[in-house]
Amino acid sequence: MRSNRNHDRQRLEQELGGETYTSLLRPPPDAHHIVAVQDGGRSTLENGITLCWRCHQKRHAAAARPSGR
Repeated sequence: MRSNRNHDRQRLEQELGGETYTSLLRPPPDAHHIVAVQDGGRSTLENGITLCWRCHQKRHAAAARPSGR
């Protein structure tokens, strides 16, 4: 997600009822679209998950590889 990470995290914490584990992690987790925006996914909580930065990079690298490899 390319929006303001702090705003997204604050919104998530607010919707979950206050401080969550995400505020305790350092560095804080990245927000990731389950269905990519370019594939019709929306920037909603339902279409998002949090990943550590390393797992986020691996997820995008795997998606960029050609099929069959």
